[in-house]
Amino acid sequence: DHVVMPEDVLLSNNEILESFICPITTSVMEDPVICSDGSTYERSAIKQWLRKSDRSPTTNLALENKSLIPNLALRHLIQEYQR
Repeated sequence: DHVVMPEDVLLSNNEILESFICPITTSVMEDPVICSDGSTYERSAIKQWLRKSDRSPTTNLALENKSLIPNLALRHLIQEYQR
């Protein structure tokens, strides 16, 4: 049996930093929210997008709904990283 070690689950710094970037604005997010496509976006950017489109900005597939859920864990990580 393989024992899972911390290095097996840790992300590289580049992967962590990429997750801080909004796919719409290409800037570090301040108020990240999860859309029904499963992706995280800057709240203001995805709200503006959703006023004009029913499709995902990353996949171009139709969205199930336009609900946005705050990504509190990611917001906390970004804030900690910026300290």
